[in-house]
Amino acid sequence: MTKVVILLIVGWLLLFDLQDASAQTPAITVGEPITLYDTANGSLISTVPANSTLTLLSVVGEWVQVRWQPSEESSEQLVGWMNAHSIEVTGSSALNSSIKRNFIAKSQDCAWSREGKGKVCVDTRDAILDCRKSATDEFWQRCEVMVGYALFSELKQLQIVDVVVDCDIDIEYKLADSFDWQKQENKKVQEHSIEPEQRLEYGLTSQFNFSDFEQVTNVKIEKLDCEIDV
Repeated sequence: MTKVVILLIVGWLLLFDLQDASAQTPAITVGEPITLYDTANGSLISTVPANSTLTLLSVVGEWVQVRWQPSEESSEQLVGWMNAHSIEVTGSSALNSSIKRNFIAKSQDCAWSREGKGKVCVDTRDAILDCRKSATDEFWQRCEVMVGYALFSELKQLQIVDVVVDCDIDIEYKLADSFDWQKQENKKVQEHSIEPEQRLEYGLTSQFNFSDFEQVTNVKIEKLDCEIDV
């Protein structure tokens, strides 16, 4: 069984702007060879050797999109998909960076479109909770929740329908001097267009920050709820 370890990225990159893309991209190290596909459930493009390091790009359902550089001597990079089953979380902390697979199993919300004479639905899939420390601190400073969801339509009219996906994402966290859970809430809104009998996969990222005085020791996803409006 393939074992995948999500590594917490710390170091001097985190001393710069928190919006720096290089400081927001988690890394994956595979303990055993894994198969890389061109799309989820697609065609084989490569086999990644054991102990290789890949860059995590997105998660859609039970599939993880990664970027891999096969050779240090070459600048060539492959972007592909690997199955997220059997992901194992390890590290020096109980949290580090963790994949919350099946956090909401097939959570679905639908809306009726008068123009399209049918319904459009959002199917909330999986989420990654990725938390980081600073280079010199033992406490969590910020977390990202990366959500994967699918849109599908059962429209009867041959026209494009605009929809809005509204996701409520709440986390709970504990402080070093408290046994009680604190809460942070965030809302993310994304707009899409969809055609009749179409299914589309999307993702979004919600960021949570903690002050230097909070001394956060543990974090978890408390709520993930996406609704759709036409």
